[in-house]
Amino acid sequence: YPLDLISGVGCGSLLHRSLQLQPTEESVMPKLVQPGPVYSENN
Repeated sequence: YPLDLISGVGCGSLLHRSLQLQPTEESVMPKLVQPGPVYSENN
């Protein structure tokens, strides 16, 4: 979903930097929803 904001909105670069500053939040949440291997395969 972040990709949509980045391609659609110029502010996407700021959002992207936020994701880089706190990658754990982006990585942990999907892992809690579904197993790591499934998430990476889906991604």
